[in-house]
Amino acid sequence: MTPTGRAHKGHDGTVDLLAQILDGTKELRGARAACAGREAFFEPSPMSEPQQHRFRRRAAALALCDECPLLPDCRRWLASEPRSRWVGWTVAGQLITAGAS
Repeated sequence: MTPTGRAHKGHDGTVDLLAQILDGTKELRGARAACAGREAFFEPSPMSEPQQHRFRRRAAALALCDECPLLPDCRRWLASEPRSRWVGWTVAGQLITAGAS
């Protein structure tokens, strides 16, 4: 479940985990992240997603991050996370790839 009480379908629970982390992160309380309610932009691509759609979706996610006042907090949080958990996701203004360190 997300903080809004709505469940996400078609993923392994990572969206819910990210929503809970963002909701419970001390630095983010009282502020609204640009990604709130827009989780679909940040999720890994389904195999059936056309490449052009994937590029547009990722560009939209990166643009949201670039404008977000909480981006520095997100980046600090991401630095403390095992990056392997987020491969394929757009997180803290970057697309996490398997070779990322």
